[in-house]
Amino acid sequence: LDIYPGTTGSAPFGLTAFGSKLMFFAMDEESEFLPVIDPTKAEKWLWITDGTEAGTERIGDTPTKETNYDGWSGNIVKSGNKAFFVGYDLTNNESLWITDGTKAGTMVIKNINPKTATGSFATAPAAIDWLVNVNDKWVVFRAETVEEVTGSTAVGSEIWVSDGTVSGTK
Repeated sequence: LDIYPGTTGSAPFGLTAFGSKLMFFAMDEESEFLPVIDPTKAEKWLWITDGTEAGTERIGDTPTKETNYDGWSGNIVKSGNKAFFVGYDLTNNESLWITDGTKAGTMVIKNINPKTATGSFATAPAAIDWLVNVNDKWVVFRAETVEEVTGSTAVGSEIWVSDGTVSGTK
């Protein structure tokens, strides 16, 4: 399947086994011309495939980080029957996302940094990094911990855990 027909190419990355399928980030015409993070840069959004044209579809209309100075980028971490990744949207900025491999099951888990942002995003970036699967039950990761979450003081970059639910992401 040619996800982005023509000479541009889809530039896939973050290839991750997900059961009998493959999950990855790739660019298509819509993701190139409707960027979320930076209006001047093409982005890659979440896809899944079973290796057939009919079984290949974009399941996330959200980009992920492609570069990072001190951690993994474009990383999809499978845990149990879910996969976690860093994604962006205008409401939640950079947040932890989850997918069950379907478009309907791909969503933001929790806005980790709900501090008001300036610019086009409603909230500040969470600076999520280093997603790691633990016992196929949850993921552990690093993210900013701010006063809006703790209720008292901002504590900076800290370890977080998520089981894929809002209440289990802390």
